Amino acid sequence: MTPRYKNENRMKLINETRQRLLKAAVDEFASAGFEGASINRITQAAGVAVGTIYNYFPSKNELMLTLLGEIGAEHCSYIAEQIRQENNYVLRLKRLLAVAFDYVRANPNQARVLFASMQGVNRQFKTQLSQIYEPMMQLICEEILLPGMQQGVFQPTDPVSTSIMIMTFYLGVGSTADENGVTPLDMDAVADFVLRALGVNLTSIQK
Repeated sequence: MTPRYKNENRMKLINETRQRLLKAAVDEFASAGFEGASINRITQAAGVAVGTIYNYFPSKNELMLTLLGEIGAEHCSYIAEQIRQENNYVLRLKRLLAVAFDYVRANPNQARVLFASMQGVNRQFKTQLSQIYEPMMQLICEEILLPGMQQGVFQPTDPVSTSIMIMTFYLGVGSTADENGVTPLDMDAVADFVLRALGVNLTSIQK
């Protein structure tokens, strides 16, 4: 086997091990919380030796930061891709909330880790998440609210403050999700509530 193929195989093994560790970490943090999570249980679930994890993540804290970065980026990317398929700004806002919770239902453990970290006391985790979700804030502001206001679809308001309120509302609802990622609220009703606050006449919306 040539050195190039040996190196490719080595990198493949490294990436596969890293992904197994992250997957096991999601399940462990979701079930035990950050403080209660065990590195030993994570490595056992990933099928690697205990010391191996420190070749990838120097501490449990760094493991969580990496995990939050990957989950948050995946969540934001999924939402952006979905809402950009809709050109109507009212329907974009409705779709925003719908697809955000589609992800939560499809990935309940990842969502639980995200929401728990947002509501927790660890400032480093909160700062990490604020940075990760900044693109979503910009998307709401620049690709939904601002053009919607310019077209007269939404009543004039401070788009930045309104984006923050929408994100805060979303995160608050997300914190009520159960172990299956299901919330007790009807997301269509939640979206209609937000739209009415923006001055939208819901009877005029073309479904």
